[in-house]
Amino acid sequence: MPTDATTVPRSRAPRRWPDEPAQGGWYTDAETAAVQKVLAESRSWRTGWRNKDLVAAFEEAFAQAARARHAIAFNGGGTALEMVLMCLELQTGDQVIACALNFVGTHLPGLHQGGELV
Repeated sequence: MPTDATTVPRSRAPRRWPDEPAQGGWYTDAETAAVQKVLAESRSWRTGWRNKDLVAAFEEAFAQAARARHAIAFNGGGTALEMVLMCLELQTGDQVIACALNFVGTHLPGLHQGGELV
């Protein structure tokens, strides 16, 4: 959901498929600036991307809002799913339920951990 409804792009272009979901997103200048600030703070030519103050503050605020002891920010859903499966100690041959019609990135963590997609 955008923070500023006036930034919603208006398009009457026909979709490629009639039932195609309207995917994508739009971001305000303030949201884009916030992401750029986090990226600038977190990058290091020596270590790559690191968790710094802004990310740590986000994790703490998210944990508090979710009433959880901890929250961890990841670079994407695939990495997060990989960590979840590691924490669950998925064993080779364990079944992993996955959507048949989905981005392959949601299947790779289960396969990497030795799971069987069903």
